[in-house]
Amino acid sequence: MVDTGATTTTVFSEFIEITCGSLKEGTQCETANGPRIPFLMKKSTFLFRTTKGEILDIQPKHIDVLDTENPAIAGLLGMDIIQFFKKTVLTQTRIDFIK
Repeated sequence: MVDTGATTTTVFSEFIEITCGSLKEGTQCETANGPRIPFLMKKSTFLFRTTKGEILDIQPKHIDVLDTENPAIAGLLGMDIIQFFKKTVLTQTRIDFIK
């Protein structure tokens, strides 16, 4: 996932192996490839491993799913997830989110 500062977390259907046909369409959004209409996935959970080895789960209201062939990344981490953390620390190999 890439942190873009986007409002809503977006994943690409190919990476989560889901067919978008059963999902409700959302509101048009702007992407790097122009305007797109995402599908809405409700009842999703993101799992993060803490530096102490504990699991932190975050359940956003919904995430956007884009049906894109051969995406270069798995998705975009939005502010709907990032808001749960107080700060971020950038290292040479990763970004640590501090709760």
